[in-house]
Amino acid sequence: MRKIIAIDAPGGSGKTTLAEKLAARLPNAMLIGMDYFAYPPMRNGNGRWWPEDVKGYGVDWERVRDQVMIPFKNGDGDMKYQSLNWDNWGLDWIEIPEETNFLIVEGLYSHRAELRQYADYAIWMDADLAEEAVLERIRARDGEESVSYWINEFIPISKRYMSEHKTRDVVDEIMDFRSYTSDDLDRIVKQVTHKGR
Repeated sequence: MRKIIAIDAPGGSGKTTLAEKLAARLPNAMLIGMDYFAYPPMRNGNGRWWPEDVKGYGVDWERVRDQVMIPFKNGDGDMKYQSLNWDNWGLDWIEIPEETNFLIVEGLYSHRAELRQYADYAIWMDADLAEEAVLERIRARDGEESVSYWINEFIPISKRYMSEHKTRDVVDEIMDFRSYTSDDLDRIVKQVTHKGR
């Protein structure tokens, strides 16, 4: 049985790290990041700007649903999706191998209201967006210049999404990005593997 795991939470909360650890424990697992479904940046005459104010918080969740989740759940033979190429802003076709059993979709907006029916298991990563530990992860990953964007733009957008979609209230698991253990991962793998069998 093919299963989808959604890992939702704002950036800097450790979603990708968790997803990689789960993928290493699950047989024939594939990881897909919501970052690759962002709309390409647009030009406003003064350079580029990020379209977080367009529909769907700047993420093409309909493409996630139509090209990834529905085909995977239906077991379509030729499964592939369009992934944003961050180098040239084009869309590259990525194949989902037919033998994939577990699809881990990680990223903010991965368990938004319109996508929940397709997830077999959902995890929310708890992190205070303004906490220094999270900001330090952002500095290390994206550079010091990204912190002001994070505080002034991304945190308000994330909080609006969390308020509107209330994802944290409807997941199977809430995890603290600082304190989960290997035993927690093994327990989640067992729950995911046996849920709905």
